[in-house]
Amino acid sequence: MEIIAKIVEMAKEVAEDARRGERFDPPLNWRERAFYDAVADHGTARSVMGDEVLAGIARELVVEVRRQLKPDWIARESVRARLRSTSKRLLARHNYLPDQAPEAINLVLQQMEHFANEWSTSGVPES
Repeated sequence: MEIIAKIVEMAKEVAEDARRGERFDPPLNWRERAFYDAVADHGTARSVMGDEVLAGIARELVVEVRRQLKPDWIARESVRARLRSTSKRLLARHNYLPDQAPEAINLVLQQMEHFANEWSTSGVPES
């Protein structure tokens, strides 16, 4: 019975996590939420900047990845460099906390690479 109770609890946590984006206006989809987590979970970013600003950054990051993605992106350092530069400028434009920016940029780049790999092989989804 303990194992079943643990499984039920885990299922509730997974379902709750899947609905986290619904609290934003407009709601964040799971891709945007991944970028939101990348910029929000560093130091005082959430308390200083606020959830809505960070959600806006996440939405812009997804738009930029989609816009700049090329089919052979992974083999082209110039595309990767442009995505890195875009991320840094976007965070700077929103006055992202400088002490937390390097960690966030690294996490954002990991998210970009993940989605770019997926999107370059299966196509960029509309939503």
